[in-house]
Amino acid sequence: MLPIKKILFYILYTGTVTCFSYLVALVFIKDPMLRKIKAKINNHQRYRIKPVNYPYAWMMKMNDRYIEKTNIKRYIGFMDLPLLLALELGIIVIIFFWVIIKGGSITSALLLALFAAMIPLFALDFLAAYNLEKTQKDLASFVSVLARWSSVKNNVFYAFEKALESGLNEPLNTFVRDLTVQVRCGINPEDALDLFSNRLGDREFKDAILNIKQNVRFRGDANILLTNMESRFYRMQEERNKRKIST
Repeated sequence: MLPIKKILFYILYTGTVTCFSYLVALVFIKDPMLRKIKAKINNHQRYRIKPVNYPYAWMMKMNDRYIEKTNIKRYIGFMDLPLLLALELGIIVIIFFWVIIKGGSITSALLLALFAAMIPLFALDFLAAYNLEKTQKDLASFVSVLARWSSVKNNVFYAFEKALESGLNEPLNTFVRDLTVQVRCGINPEDALDLFSNRLGDREFKDAILNIKQNVRFRGDANILLTNMESRFYRMQEERNKRKIST
């Protein structure tokens, strides 16, 4: 009969491997069946998009850093902070018991378990940085589309919806889609804009969002605001390109 430690180890090991295999399959494999599964998950989550509110500040920071900015829900529709924390705990327990079973000390088991648990977080940080770089490249053209549609109708969220229809690159497409769904579902527009700004992570765009919020609150001229933003973001894009060339 197997010891309880080995039974627990095998159960947790199987669960962790299954979760990681599922993530890898959704991200890297282009099989039609997997695309259908991912589409069903996304459709199930589409109408449940709302800002989360955790009881502790550290949980809110972790949610912004590892869930919102990484756009991980595009690959795993049901992923959230509690599930991520459970996965981290599972990795710690599995590695800890594995080292103990192999004859290691408690100290070495704990250190190795903590190091292993940090690997998914490092991967998510890398994904967030990659998303930020992609988004910064698209911001100028995105604001240009917003300015064009705001000239048709003086409504910022109308411009967001039309920009979404024009076909945006990821992760900007997901962020804008979630913003428009939240507003249509009755969430306070300013709260939705704050979440949108946090997910983008661009400092300059956060300042722009503050101006958009003021425009929404006082019903200002959206076209003038977005046209000014357009020229500003194109200048910043040129400066970034010059810095990249010089380095």
